[in-house]
Amino acid sequence: YRQRERPSPPHPPLPPPWPPPRAPAPCAMCVHAGLRPSQPRGGGRSCWALALVQLICAASEELVCLQRACLPPDAMQGGGQAQLCYANVGDVESFARCADPAAPHCTRCTTTPPCESKCEAEVYTPLPLGSSCHLDRQCGGDPFAACHLGVCRRTLWVGQRCDPADELSVCLYGLQRCSDGLCEGLATNGICWDGYPDGVDLDCNPGWYCLRSVCVPQLPNGHTCFGEHPSECIRGHRCNLLSRRPRCTAELSLPVGVRASDRLLCSTSHLDPRTRECAVAPADDVGGGDCRSSADCARPDGSLGECRCKSWWQGDGMPGFCELTIPEPQRPSYLEFRGLRAQYCHHGWSDDRCAVEMEETDLLALVVQERGATVDPTAPVPVCARTIMPVTVANGARSLWSPTSAWLWTAVALGATATGPVAAPPPTAA
Repeated sequence: YRQRERPSPPHPPLPPPWPPPRAPAPCAMCVHAGLRPSQPRGGGRSCWALALVQLICAASEELVCLQRACLPPDAMQGGGQAQLCYANVGDVESFARCADPAAPHCTRCTTTPPCESKCEAEVYTPLPLGSSCHLDRQCGGDPFAACHLGVCRRTLWVGQRCDPADELSVCLYGLQRCSDGLCEGLATNGICWDGYPDGVDLDCNPGWYCLRSVCVPQLPNGHTCFGEHPSECIRGHRCNLLSRRPRCTAELSLPVGVRASDRLLCSTSHLDPRTRECAVAPADDVGGGDCRSSADCARPDGSLGECRCKSWWQGDGMPGFCELTIPEPQRPSYLEFRGLRAQYCHHGWSDDRCAVEMEETDLLALVVQERGATVDPTAPVPVCARTIMPVTVANGARSLWSPTSAWLWTAVALGATATGPVAAPPPTAA
C-alpha cells in the first residue's frame, strides 16, 4: 500500500520587514542593472534612459569648493608677534607669503576651523629610526618609517624585501616575519583580515587575495570570474562582466566595439555609455569650461568628464571647471610604470611604496607630472599661496582635445612646471 501524497498546508505569509528596506539610489540601480551579464539589453532598460539617469545623478552631486584669497596687508601684521600667513574660517581660506627670512615657513592649521597659522623659523625635524614616538608623522629617515609600538621603525608589508637581523624593521601583515629576505604572507586557505585601513588583501602573498577571511589564488587570464572582489583577477587584469561569459581580461586589451564593464579594459580606455562598448574618446570640447557638477561636462557621446574645484576660486561664478581628459594609452610614463607594477609589486601596495621598492621613484615622478596636465583657468595660484600650494601643474585655456594631439598635452605636463601657464594645442582637423 502506497500512501497517497497529500499537499502540504500553505505557509502563512511572512510579515513585512520592519523597518522597511530602503530603495537603492537611482545611480546604484542603473549601474547594477547595466552590469548584469544575464540581462538582455532590452527588457525596459533603455540605453538612453540609463544615460538620462546618469546625468541626473551627476547633477545631484554638485561640487562644494573652498573660496581662496590673499590676506590683506593690515591682517598680516601681528603687532610685534609672528606674521599671520594662513587663516581658515570653514568655507574660506586666506594666504600670505612670509616676508621675514628668519621665519620663512608656513603650514595649514589642522584644528577645527576657524583656525590660523603663523610664519615659523623652522619646520619640525623628523625623528630618526629607533626614537620614541607617538605619531607616524614624527618619524623620518626612511620612506617606510612609522611609529610602531612607540618606536620609529621601518614598517614593511607582505612581499617587501627585509633583513631578519634589522631590529628597526618590522613586517606588519601576514605571518609578520622575514623569511628568505621577504616579508612572508599567507597562501591558500590562510586566515586573513580585510579590515585594514591601508587595504583589504595585505595579509595574503602576491598572487592571492582575501575572500571571506580566507586567502585564495587570483584567477588567471580568461578564467571565469564573478566580479565580487576588486582583486579577483591577477595583476593587470579585471573581470569583464559584460562579455558573453564573465572572464578575467587584460587591461587596455579590448578593441573598439567590444562590450566592457570597465573602461580600463578598452584599448582606448573609453566606454560609450549608450552601448557599453569600447569606443574612441570623443573630442573634448568642454575642457576648461565652468561647471558645478559632472553633468556640466557632458561630451558628444553622453559620457561625463570630471568637474574639479578651481584652485583659486574667489566666490564669483561657478566653483569648478571641466578637467582635461587624456586617456591612459596616451601616457607613456604611466604605461611603463603600470607594466613594472604588475610584474614586481603586490596589488595592495600604494604607488609610492611600489616605486620605492622597485627603485623607480623618478619614473613615478614622471607619472605624477603626466597627471598634472590641467586646464584650470585659475592656475597657477597667486604668490601669496605658493608656500602652501606649490605650482606643480600645467595650465591651459579652453582646449579641444583629440587622440592625435594628446602627446602634445603630455609634453605640456612634463615641461610646464617651470614655465607657468601655457596655451592649449590647436585643434586638429576632423
